[in-house]
Amino acid sequence: MWNLYEDLLRPIPEGIVVERAILGATWSFVLAKKEKEEYFGIASSILLPGPSQEKLNWSGADLKDLAGKIKSWNFKEASLALAAINAFYQSKENIENIKNNSDYQLISDQDAFLAYKSQAENKKIAFIGHFHSLENYLDKDSDLIVLEKEPKTGDYPDSAAEFLLADRNIVFITASTLINKTLPRLLELTKHAKVILSGPSSPLTPILFEYGIKESSGFIIENHEKAAKIIASGEHKRVFQQGQKVRLLKSNK
Repeated sequence: MWNLYEDLLRPIPEGIVVERAILGATWSFVLAKKEKEEYFGIASSILLPGPSQEKLNWSGADLKDLAGKIKSWNFKEASLALAAINAFYQSKENIENIKNNSDYQLISDQDAFLAYKSQAENKKIAFIGHFHSLENYLDKDSDLIVLEKEPKTGDYPDSAAEFLLADRNIVFITASTLINKTLPRLLELTKHAKVILSGPSSPLTPILFEYGIKESSGFIIENHEKAAKIIASGEHKRVFQQGQKVRLLKSNK
């Protein structure tokens, strides 16, 4: 069950030093440096009580050590860990390597929900996580269900996944499932479907394709100083003004 996590961690080198790690009310943020190269990433914050006291002061630590806490059952710690993982995969060097690889596509400033709108007609769609205004993005004739840990009106509880995902054609999964460790099982339940890992917590790496994910729709921070201030203040939406949405998928060759 840990294979996906171990594969995400393996490419992260030692020697990148964490300068700042913020566990915000909605988002977590990590800034790290190695010589002149800067690394910064965000992830959702899951603030549930954990089985042990989390370490929150990571200044001076190795980024790889913080990233390794993605396997922690203390979700506060794991939230910071996913931000650290994204700091590596959303780095300039990693993004340039992907751009220079003809096997993959990076599409900027395009919403994944809108991109699949034309494919949604007469399809059975599932959202793991109640994404903001998701009902506005897909065809009204599509068969759409939402599974959510804290269900809103019309949502199914997340435990319904075992029963309701078998006939879905397209499944959007929030990348915060990496933090709460439900992603490996969800990928088993959706092997037959087109799976899109979605949200700012999504790592931009082709490693995910090896586990059946067809697209990772994430977020690259461009102004990390402003993003850090916004996240530290507990604000939610303004962080999206400090970067751009990016879709990673295989090339159509």
